[in-house]
Amino acid sequence: CSADPGECPGTVIGLMRKFCMEIGTKGLSTGVLTALVSSGVDTPAQLYTLDAAWLSQLTMPGEQRIGETRAASIIREMASKAEMTLGELLGAVGIPGCAKSVMEAVAARFPDPDSLLTIDEAELTTVPGVGPTRAASIAAFLDTRYRDVLQPLLEVVSIRRTNGPLSGKSFCITLAMASGSRPQVEARIRAAGGTVKSSVGRDLSFLVCNSPNEAT
Repeated sequence: CSADPGECPGTVIGLMRKFCMEIGTKGLSTGVLTALVSSGVDTPAQLYTLDAAWLSQLTMPGEQRIGETRAASIIREMASKAEMTLGELLGAVGIPGCAKSVMEAVAARFPDPDSLLTIDEAELTTVPGVGPTRAASIAAFLDTRYRDVLQPLLEVVSIRRTNGPLSGKSFCITLAMASGSRPQVEARIRAAGGTVKSSVGRDLSFLVCNSPNEAT
């Protein structure tokens, strides 16, 4: 494999798999990602612009087509992950030696995505938990991979600010609510710094159901 992920399918599949795992998508198995990379989808940002009809016709290892049902599910999954904090985004792109917690600290110190283009190693070492080795790794990634990995992601992902009364809290809304339509309630949650999830998971803070006075 070349050191450039763009020239090594195995490395690209691994990085794409890490991205999907970090943001919590379902259905994007190694087989699906192998089919995608073989068809020219080799950056995380491209996962957000897939065409369902095209995707359904791809063949995974073993000659099994992805199919319409799985393709539609993947499209929905990616749409549900189109908003995240800058720390979550940076933690998902596979910067060597830098866990999500490290990148969240970097994002807290440099909250403006545009500033990522001008950060140097000396500035990065001022971030708690980022020593010279990690600073060099982050700087190298931003220098060589910003335009082909991060910049396209910033064009398709909405960066959610982390400040607000609901910061750090996640919500899953399952039924109609008396206080407004589901999109309206989700917008209020996001505006207050919370995260809206499409399904119940281990990291869910609140499951929001309908009012007890409403029909189920």
